[in-house]
Amino acid sequence: MTYPTYQPAPVPPDEAARLAALHAYRVLDTPAEAAYDDFAVLAARAAGTPVGLVSLVDGQRQWFKSRVGVDLCETPRNISFCGHAICAEGVLVVEDALADPRFAGNPLVVGGPGVRFYAGVPLRTPEGHAIGTLCVMDTRPGQLQPDALDTLERLGRQLMNLLALRRAMAQQQQAESELQRLALVTEHTHHGVLITGTDNRIVWANAAFGRLTGVTPEAGRGRRPGEVLPFLRSDLQARDHLAAAVAARRPARVRTKNQALGAATLWMDVDLHPWHDPQGVFRGYLAVVSDVSHLVAQHEQAQALFDSLPVGVLVYGPDQRATSGNRAAEAILRAPLTRLLGTRMHEAFGDAVGEHGLPLQPHERPLAMTLADGRPRHGVSIGLRLGDGQRRWLRTSTAPLHDANGSVCGAITCFADETGERASRQLLTLAIDAAAITPWTWNVDTDYVELDRGAAVTSGLLLAGLGSGQRVRTPFWPSVHPQDEAGVRAALAAHIDDPSRPYRSEFRLRVASGAERWYLAAGAASDRDGQGRASQLSGVILDITERKAAEAALHRAATTDNLTGLPNRTVLNDRLAMALRSAPRRAGHGALLFIDLDHFKRINDAYGHMVGDQVLRAVAQRLAGQLRAEDTLARLGGDELVVLLPWLGADLAAAAAGAERVGRKLLQVLAEPLQVEGLAFSLAASIGGTCFPKAEAESATDLVREADTAMYAAKAAGRGTLRLYEARMRDQVASRLVLETDLRQALQHDGLSLALQGQWRPDGTLAACEALLRWTHPVKGPISPAEFIPLAEEGPLIIDIGRWVLRRACAVLAGWLAQGIELPMAVNVSPRQFCEPAFASFVLDTLREAGVPPRLLTLEITEGVLLEGDAPARLRLLAEAGLRIAIDDFGTGYSSLMYLKQLPVHELKIDRGFVRDLTEDDDDAAIVLAMLAIARKFGLDTVAEGVETRAQAEFLRAQGCTLQQGFLHDRPRPVALFTEELLARSPRPTTAGSACETPSTTWAA
Repeated sequence: MTYPTYQPAPVPPDEAARLAALHAYRVLDTPAEAAYDDFAVLAARAAGTPVGLVSLVDGQRQWFKSRVGVDLCETPRNISFCGHAICAEGVLVVEDALADPRFAGNPLVVGGPGVRFYAGVPLRTPEGHAIGTLCVMDTRPGQLQPDALDTLERLGRQLMNLLALRRAMAQQQQAESELQRLALVTEHTHHGVLITGTDNRIVWANAAFGRLTGVTPEAGRGRRPGEVLPFLRSDLQARDHLAAAVAARRPARVRTKNQALGAATLWMDVDLHPWHDPQGVFRGYLAVVSDVSHLVAQHEQAQALFDSLPVGVLVYGPDQRATSGNRAAEAILRAPLTRLLGTRMHEAFGDAVGEHGLPLQPHERPLAMTLADGRPRHGVSIGLRLGDGQRRWLRTSTAPLHDANGSVCGAITCFADETGERASRQLLTLAIDAAAITPWTWNVDTDYVELDRGAAVTSGLLLAGLGSGQRVRTPFWPSVHPQDEAGVRAALAAHIDDPSRPYRSEFRLRVASGAERWYLAAGAASDRDGQGRASQLSGVILDITERKAAEAALHRAATTDNLTGLPNRTVLNDRLAMALRSAPRRAGHGALLFIDLDHFKRINDAYGHMVGDQVLRAVAQRLAGQLRAEDTLARLGGDELVVLLPWLGADLAAAAAGAERVGRKLLQVLAEPLQVEGLAFSLAASIGGTCFPKAEAESATDLVREADTAMYAAKAAGRGTLRLYEARMRDQVASRLVLETDLRQALQHDGLSLALQGQWRPDGTLAACEALLRWTHPVKGPISPAEFIPLAEEGPLIIDIGRWVLRRACAVLAGWLAQGIELPMAVNVSPRQFCEPAFASFVLDTLREAGVPPRLLTLEITEGVLLEGDAPARLRLLAEAGLRIAIDDFGTGYSSLMYLKQLPVHELKIDRGFVRDLTEDDDDAAIVLAMLAIARKFGLDTVAEGVETRAQAEFLRAQGCTLQQGFLHDRPRPVALFTEELLARSPRPTTAGSACETPSTTWAA
């Protein structure tokens, strides 16, 4: 079985306004009234139906103000016929509900009351809103005749008039009630109230108006406000503002001063509003005059306080626009308030970063966050880029402002410029971290020290017993070294007694590892008790263990020789000066011995400086074991040692005898074999001594110089000896200084020369030559190389001389080449010159500049050079360039045969000391034979020096010596003479046979 359906009542498009209009009539749920019942009866009678209704359609229901022929008071709106009628343009007529698909299944049709016929006229307000219907119904189908329809419409219009009258009466009652309340308020309020008519004349004023202005309501009635209010005549700005508002019929508000007759001057607030009747017709003005003197005073006080605040303050509305601010805000933000007010902060200062330098979005700023969630923010650091381009750091606090309902209506922001403080704080933090400084607070009464754990870890201050947590507390005195406690307590007592003296002390603390470390503590009293006694101290503590170690190291370095542990020159001078001062009191004499190890450089050259250093340490220990406790053994540097013997006898003779005795004992001890690194060394030394005191003006410097002079005299006497200072020795030292100066002058003024000596084959042909340096002094005549070469080697002068020799030798070779002669030349190279970093490049550059093939130059070096660190690389560089390398005085040094195997050596030179007694001394002969065998084994040429007899020459020839050099063949002679003889030798070499790859150059003797 199919049940009929129905359409629920539709909702008009103006439903909200319609409902508001309905409720404005205040008729819903009111008791029955005869006037409305008459409309229901007349409507039913006119239509000839049993049911008549005055129906008002509410939001969810239709309510019957009046009903005839039905007992229902209301029905749901969705099934109501009237819900359809209010949406219709005219009268809604339903002749048979069962035949109308909109209503066929409606509960009011299929159930009680069984409606079949319906006619309803909408009740419309003047604004066109249908608030209900005047309707009729019948349980039988029917029709509505035209007369009945017209009557129904007329009744509907009259019913709306009745409702309009009801609404007007309700509004009038409300207005009367409001007027009664308003009158009551105006009579009792402290605010003056003034009402004018359309002609701007006063029609009413309350008593408070008279008290405030000095004009009674009766006196002011009928007059214009400008005639009775004094401030409108004196305050032109306020008058013009109000006059403009009156002319435009718009509200206005001014604040001005007013002085009533015989009364004090008051600040008045005038709030003017135009007023209209319910129909919107302009009726005049309403003005409220208030005494705001107290508020103005409070505002001025608040503004003065506001402006005097050292921090910037800005007040913001809910839209994040600034509404007010103080002068500090202008100064900090470096912008006038006129620019700040009305502007959002993120618009005025777009470049903002947070605490860690990351950009802040507008919604991430404290102001925006506080306005969003109503929570305050305190101590937030923000970096703003101001108008001058500088970034300033502000520490801000933001609090919300609430309206009467508790809603956030704005916020207030306080801020201070912490740019300088932040920079200082960062520098302090960096300084604390970099210097490992730990801030501390010490409670004097409890004896507990409080530290920051992070800083304590950074500074190494991990005291035993520290607890957990970021802030740690520990007892102070148990951690202090017992030997330092008295000093710490004294420093604390001094500060407590005199606060102007800061506390500062150095002491050792026992840390968690059990070790003791040095610390420096500095601070001052940070709290005092009622008697002014310091109860708490605060400061910093710094680990100075390394500084203490450095001080100890500096003290050792200042007083001790780093290699041997012996006293150094400073200590020696102090003790020597003390001995000189005390000698007269003791009526005694002492001595100073200057010790220089003979040929110690050979040990360094042969075995390296590490072995040499160990030998020096062993020598120091051996010598110290031979001295008394009051004696001093000091090292001045290198292999130079000094012995101070402060007491040797009552006179100079006894002192000299004692110095001789001690000196010879030291020489004897040094001569005993010394074992170092499995090597045995027999050392000798030259010792010079001087006795003191000899004169009143004698100084420590004088004594050291005298002992040094005597030591050189000992060396000149053959080394391994002892000499005591004599006055004539000073002259010898002076002569050496003069000789050195003259040698330098000779180098600068072309006073040096070369002599050449040939190197000969056994068959008597000339193979090469050696360049020998000569110096003829302008006064003293020829000076032996054995005298001036060692003098030059004591300083850098030998380097300049070596360069001169190389340049001169290359110039001679170039001259020979120009004359068609190719003869190799050997040049001696000083170890000091060879070790110069630029030596190899200098040699190659000199050869290139002179145009001499490198194969024509042989460099003679001593065995010790082979032991230098970069000698192998330097020798290979020179050899690869074509130069020949010769080992001079082979057999007199400490060279290893391994160097002959590994290094680019081309020839060995046998020292004249072995050649001299070659034919008479079997040992020398054996040594020479061994050298020749070594040379043959390694494929090296040999040159024997100092060949003076035919027997020597024959021996060397028979044993395979490559070349001979000595007086037997020729003597050294000037370059010019050697060249002349060379040119006299013929025939000249042919091009094919002139290549000098070895000393086998074919020149006739």
